[in-house]
Amino acid sequence: MFLLVLSSTIFAQEANIRFNTDVNCDKQEYCVTLQIKSTDGLPFELGTSTLYFNYNEKALSLKSFTPHHFDISDKCVLDVVAAYDRQQYDASHAGIINTTLSLKQPEEVCPSIGDEYMDISTFCFNITDPTQSSQLSFNQELTNFNEGEQNIVLMDFVRYNDKNDDLSCQKTLEDLSAFVSQNNPVNTISNVELDTQQEGQWEIFVFDLAGKKVAQTTESIINGINNLSIDMTQYAKGMYVITATNGIEQHSTKVIKK
Repeated sequence: MFLLVLSSTIFAQEANIRFNTDVNCDKQEYCVTLQIKSTDGLPFELGTSTLYFNYNEKALSLKSFTPHHFDISDKCVLDVVAAYDRQQYDASHAGIINTTLSLKQPEEVCPSIGDEYMDISTFCFNITDPTQSSQLSFNQELTNFNEGEQNIVLMDFVRYNDKNDDLSCQKTLEDLSAFVSQNNPVNTISNVELDTQQEGQWEIFVFDLAGKKVAQTTESIINGINNLSIDMTQYAKGMYVITATNGIEQHSTKVIKK
């Protein structure tokens, strides 16, 4: 909640900020979108602000950053001019990221934040250790939200929603039991069983934990159980994701190369 002063009238408002997350098991990727909304029905504009959040640096490695609203690309003033400069972020310290929203048009602030969550920016990470969790939390001591007006007024009442996601994809892989590694960990040859009713040509991909494709083959698949062999002799030690798809079905499983 924060106090918004207009003339002699005082309005009480509340704002929520949260993490909206997505785990891509095939790419071993974890994306985090920062979102904000008003929670009492009173819309407001956001001024120059700085957001800090913590993450588990032992499990995640930053891959990319994408701004959404409150950025120079968001030309919301008459659909021509952006109210904000380019969003800046700093990830130089492991385990903590901050992003800065810089208001440059205080007389024409947009967009207005209402009762639906609005995307601020998205950070995508490579999952480097799927046995751990994400441990996302906002650093409330360092984070500062300001109202969108010429005189910067600190917002005192913001509710923060932290998140701790499981990164193992264990439930997803159990559900996709039609694609199972028969020998794990692997020394040389990975034997994988694919049980499907979709016969025809299937693409088999191997990805490393950084999401890089290290191998691709085409297999003729029959209706029923198929035993596939993937030569991993030349692969470096570590965890890999094997994905099989025919454009209709897609299954993935993890293997460890010793």
